[in-house]
Amino acid sequence: MSIGGSAAAFDFAAPVGVRTSRNVGRISADTPHEWLNEDISSYVEEENDLRSNRLHPAMTRPQHLDALAKVESLKRRAANGQLTVGYEATHLARQMRRCDYIIELRPGMQRDAERVVRLYYAEPEARANTLLPLLLDTKPSGGDPGGEQNDSIDLAESRSQTWTLMKQPERSEK
Repeated sequence: MSIGGSAAAFDFAAPVGVRTSRNVGRISADTPHEWLNEDISSYVEEENDLRSNRLHPAMTRPQHLDALAKVESLKRRAANGQLTVGYEATHLARQMRRCDYIIELRPGMQRDAERVVRLYYAEPEARANTLLPLLLDTKPSGGDPGGEQNDSIDLAESRSQTWTLMKQPERSEK
């Protein structure tokens, strides 16, 4: 399925979250999906920033380490299809209303944290059994008066469209 009429429309697996949630409630899991980390170079830099305590200056070293462990755990669970995806804020994998095919991983943060970490990703139809990380970012804990989350979602959407353009020749060979 795709959204947008341009050549850069991102084709996503439908329904949204089908890969992330395919094993919820099952005792044995299928082979894990592969994260296409290297396909989005900016994501690799952001993940390195999280590992190096540089994702956001308001986050302390313990907060960076806590977020890193939680993001890695959620990525494993998503790859294994063990997360329920939904629009409600109670979901650890939340579908974004602003851009329906983008899913937000929501690791819980320490109570005193000024910032919360979010991983935005999609499930590309063109590449079976994969998850595409689009953006690793932070937003204010609690309210978001500056609209930082919307900016993050817009950037994730832009990266998905760029990925589509860059991977177009690969798709046409199939």
